[in-house]
Amino acid sequence: MSAILKLFLTVVALWVTAFSSVLAQENFLPGQVITKAGDTLSGFIDYHNWGRNPTEISFRSSKNDTANSYTPFDLQEFSVKDEHYVSAMVEREKSPKRTSALTNEVFLRMDVTNAFLQTLVRGSKSLYYLSDVQGIDQFYTKQDSSYHLLIYKRYLKKQKHRRIIGENRTFVRQLKNYLDDCPTVNDKLKNIEYSKYDLEKLFLHYYECISSEAAFQRPSERVTYEIGLLAGASLTSLKFRGGRTPVITRPNYSRSTNFAGGLFLNFVIPRSRKKWIITNEIAYSSYQALGDYSRTIDINQTQNVSVEFSYSYIKMNNMLRYRYPSEPAVYANIGFSNGWAFQETNNVKVETINNGMLSVRERKALEFSRLYEYGFLGGLGVQHNKISLETRYERGSGMSLNSIIAARTNRWYLLLGYRF
Repeated sequence: MSAILKLFLTVVALWVTAFSSVLAQENFLPGQVITKAGDTLSGFIDYHNWGRNPTEISFRSSKNDTANSYTPFDLQEFSVKDEHYVSAMVEREKSPKRTSALTNEVFLRMDVTNAFLQTLVRGSKSLYYLSDVQGIDQFYTKQDSSYHLLIYKRYLKKQKHRRIIGENRTFVRQLKNYLDDCPTVNDKLKNIEYSKYDLEKLFLHYYECISSEAAFQRPSERVTYEIGLLAGASLTSLKFRGGRTPVITRPNYSRSTNFAGGLFLNFVIPRSRKKWIITNEIAYSSYQALGDYSRTIDINQTQNVSVEFSYSYIKMNNMLRYRYPSEPAVYANIGFSNGWAFQETNNVKVETINNGMLSVRERKALEFSRLYEYGFLGGLGVQHNKISLETRYERGSGMSLNSIIAARTNRWYLLLGYRF
């Protein structure tokens, strides 16, 4: 077994061991809860950078205590990291928001739920947010001790002989009345969307307008990026199938161990606890595949055939990565590659011995070849601070443009990464 394969199996074993252990891990961070009785408790909350508002949280008074679960019925509010949630009994509009699911129902489909609302802006005028279990976004303002839904609904309506999307934009009038002590709010409401970005921007404009500051503003989450280097080795095997050209299909080609490396630029998707990452790489990869065989034509004539394929590629790899937020972190990649060869060797050498006389002939082994190769990628890795170690498999389309003979490359990588 080659050294690359041994290292690959070792990393897979480490990955499986680490992943099985981190799945059981929790993420308790310093936080605070206020009970219905008004008691303030400091401790640790199991934080998950919720994309949808939590319906239940786990709280510990200390890291070694048993965790207690709290729902909106048990708490007034809680805060963890840079997020703040309040418990409230609120109305909710249940109509579908996706265009493909819209109906011609104009009326509101309301119900009441007890939920943890996320505080977006808090002050003399406040804005709250709810993404429920169905992923529908709702926004609320607060007057006295009551939370009021900002009403928005999309529906289908007929216009002449076609259907178009209609909107109930009652929230615009609600906000105009709610923020009426700022004379420039009306201009901001003309083209406002029912979204976090637009509504938060409106409230921040309001506080600038009245020369005041919000007591709390949710820090905005943006796409972050990671830049770094990759270096390691690849183990490549080349196979052909189909056709009636034994010069190419008959040999068993040698495996090729070569240097591999490049640069990466990762985009970390917000509101995912840094779990989901779009990975982009500019990489170098190469291989050399050698094959030979001998055959006897008749009692006076034999042939020795040697085939060489050698390619060097610049590749663009694009993958989706899931990284479990632990220490060390473990991750898995899946994606595709596009490679352009800047060096090619495509050669066959035929030595014929006829009655003791040697003749040598060389030519292209594959008459129709291409310099572009696409492939599919999958990998497993472990990351500690700025260092990562990854094993990766790539299946490539090869270089053959022959409609009868198909080529396939199979590559295993062992890659060490460093993030700046």
